[in-house]
Amino acid sequence: MVYTILRDTTVLHDVSRILPLVVKAMYWYPPYLPAPYFIPYDPMYLMASTFQWIIYPYYWMFYIEAYKVALDAWKKAFEAFAKSLEQATPKQ
Repeated sequence: MVYTILRDTTVLHDVSRILPLVVKAMYWYPPYLPAPYFIPYDPMYLMASTFQWIIYPYYWMFYIEAYKVALDAWKKAFEAFAKSLEQATPKQ
């Protein structure tokens, strides 16, 4: 069987033959059952998830606003530069 897998160019049907063996080998332990008692919440996880859901959106909102301000400043600078060139060239 190993020889067939190594010599075949189309490995699709061979993988489908081997895959159940691999899956059985990976999950040999019995399934994990939930505890029969209440497990308290982890305060570190709660702090991290609060930070993720409440603080990060405002951080990214500020970050995007900073980009908008920078792009607006560049736009105004280029417009002012173009206007200064128009005034400097004499009209014929």
